Formats: sequence, C-alpha cells, structure tokens
Amino acid sequence: MGIAGQAAARLGERAAALAAAGEAALAGVQRAFEAEGPNWKPLRPATIKERRRLGFGPGPILQRTRRYRRSWRVTVSGDRMTIGSSDSRAARLNADRPIRLSDRDERAVSAALTRVFTGRE
Repeated sequence: MGIAGQAAARLGERAAALAAAGEAALAGVQRAFEAEGPNWKPLRPATIKERRRLGFGPGPILQRTRRYRRSWRVTVSGDRMTIGSSDSRAARLNADRPIRLSDRDERAVSAALTRVFTGRE
C-alpha cells in the first residue's frame, strides 16, 4: 500500500474512532434525558399547568413530545466530530437545562478520543 493508501486507511481509522467517541457522547446525552439532569432546573408550576392543559403529563423535563430528545445526532467528517441537536429550539432549551455528560460518559468519550490521537488505549 502506498503513502496515499496508508493515509486514507489511517483517516478511516480516525473517523471510526471519532464516530465511537460521538456515539459514547450521544449515549450520555440520552442518559441525561433519562435522569433529567444532572442539575436541570425543575419545571415551574406554570409550565406544569400548561403541559396539563395541552394534554401532557408533568414530566419528564424537556420531553413533552420527545422531539427534542430524538433530534440529537453525531456527525463525523474527516477529522471532525460534532454532536448536537437539529431542533431549532435547542439553544433556548439548553440555557436553563444544559446537557452535560456524567463522569462515566466523559471517560468513555475520552478513551475513544485517546485512541484517535495516540492509537492506543
């Protein structure tokens, strides 16, 4: 295999490792929705009242229709991995209830990224 082929193979390995890191982060985001946090502000009484008026229950937080939760995606392009929501309300929704990874999920992402940049665990 020539230099170009080796570079392409290495880039493919990096993309796979970045995808693994992104999937670990995405799993952490989904666990944050399940746990309603960490550190998410509780719903205000007026919000609960409005949810009930519209035919929804009082919880879970940020999941009235589950559209926002389902909108999170991982994208890998070359040496770049992004994770985010395609929901137009994401910036506003994250202001009071930021999506943060647990320590466990941060370690999983870190391990995947270590594989990307060092080639070892």
